[in-house]
Amino acid sequence: MSENNSVIEHEEKKYYPYTSEFSNEDGEVRHTFHFRRPQRSHLVQIAKAGQAKTYDMTGEVLAQLVLPGETAKLRQTIEEWPALVPAYADEIFKHCGMGSVFAGK
Repeated sequence: MSENNSVIEHEEKKYYPYTSEFSNEDGEVRHTFHFRRPQRSHLVQIAKAGQAKTYDMTGEVLAQLVLPGETAKLRQTIEEWPALVPAYADEIFKHCGMGSVFAGK
């Protein structure tokens, strides 16, 4: 799959590119996927999963949010690189307001 760093519209939804890039003993690793904005229902799915199943449910929610043509590749990638599940989720939810509130003036 060629890397596309632009917003993609599909079925009246916008999918935004998110790239993970890191180095390991084999060299540079880079993955780009397009995700749509999560809705309340996605947060509820994760919250209802319970502590023991949070990781698995977060991966499932990512699979629901990714551009449909990228679903299989995402599943394969997170199978190989499991730490990408919380990394992608953190960045996607951060862009929707999670973690952006602080006590201030």
